[in-house]
Amino acid sequence: MSQPIAEQQLPLPPGPDGIPFLGILPQIAGNALDTFVEIGQRYGPVASLQMGPRTMLLASHPDAVQYILQQNYRNYGKPYDQVRPLIGNGLVSSEGDFWLRQRRLMQPMFHRRRVEGFVQQMGAETAAMLARWEPYANSGEPFDLAAEMMRLTQQIIATTMFSADVGRQTDLLCDAFTACLEYLNRTLFIPFDFVHRLPTPANRRYQEALETLDEVVAALIEGRRALLSRDPESAPDDLLTMLLTAQDADSGERMTDTQIRDEVMTIFFAGHETTASALGWAVYLLGRRPDVAARVREEVETVLEGEAPTAADVRRLPLTGRVVDETLRLFPPAWMFARLAREDDAVCGYHIPAGSMVMLSPYVTHRDPEFWEQPYRFDPDRFLPERSRERHRYAYFPFGGGPRLCIGKDFSLVESVIALSMMFQKYRFELLPGHPVEVRAQATLRPQPEVMVRIKPSSS
Repeated sequence: MSQPIAEQQLPLPPGPDGIPFLGILPQIAGNALDTFVEIGQRYGPVASLQMGPRTMLLASHPDAVQYILQQNYRNYGKPYDQVRPLIGNGLVSSEGDFWLRQRRLMQPMFHRRRVEGFVQQMGAETAAMLARWEPYANSGEPFDLAAEMMRLTQQIIATTMFSADVGRQTDLLCDAFTACLEYLNRTLFIPFDFVHRLPTPANRRYQEALETLDEVVAALIEGRRALLSRDPESAPDDLLTMLLTAQDADSGERMTDTQIRDEVMTIFFAGHETTASALGWAVYLLGRRPDVAARVREEVETVLEGEAPTAADVRRLPLTGRVVDETLRLFPPAWMFARLAREDDAVCGYHIPAGSMVMLSPYVTHRDPEFWEQPYRFDPDRFLPERSRERHRYAYFPFGGGPRLCIGKDFSLVESVIALSMMFQKYRFELLPGHPVEVRAQATLRPQPEVMVRIKPSSS
């Protein structure tokens, strides 16, 4: 366990030597995920990584994760400069009193009871998607399920949080978010800042994508502000209205346009990207395990009896929920995130110098054989209560932890169970042979390059 003792007497974390100047960057370029897993399992709870001119630390033991995210979280800030052009000073990247004020303001929209009130909208959007798939079921033509999940979750977050229909802009938004993710992926492991300022085609695509997203978000905000000015009583009771009408309890000031933009962009981006990735992986994993898929279908048929799922049904679909949990264990969309040590510290017996960049990786920790039997096996039943009871609380943290636990955790889990249960209620899924799906270390773990499937009616 971590102890606040004389850090200067402790050793620095061990780690691989790498090669001069580049460190372990060549290994990361070859296979980042396997490289980090190997380092975590070889060098222990905290490892030191030389990445070009930077030295970073990888904290992978659940004790270290808990200490950094919960027990001494005030010492670890969020170094998210690269992502600020996209999400600004929104809930993911902000800190201190400002973050706490924004979190308290937005928390009611993500309260479990409020989330349960969104189930009908989640179901309606999923039903509309499934209806659009009928030609695929009739013809047997394959399609990219991962892209469909991205469209679905975009529409769900837009309707529930902003009362907006982005259906006609879905492809535009998908392309823009993809361009942003590709840029963020390059910033992840290229430690030379000047590269990101060069007028390269990729950097230009990123700037154009930001402009597209800003235009969409600005239109949402301007439209709602006009409605509030014209007829405030008719304005939807959603997150956008809450942001536009919130006033500081002491000063009476409202949020600036920039603050509203940053929070809308953060929720819009984080609220659809991660869930879409998880759903794509879930169908892929079930496609590789037809025995588990058959159990899911049986559970859905027994519980729902042909009806649309309700909020109460979410708790009556435990296997479907475990499939989501296990998918998030194997392929956590937020697979790596960082914290910056403000002061010297001690973690798991190692000295952590002030200014150290500490990386936490659910992907790595979720594969630790000390806490996970056969960690690479897709086994939803490992989340049965009797098998989870003794597991370290921070052996599993796809939504982070501590005070900065993802505000949208319940929203994402409920949305995933609703969508997955309705999909298996109506269709059977077959992975298209000859189209392998890969996992690559990008800003999120999207299934690459696509999840090609064929479907047929579930009753067939």
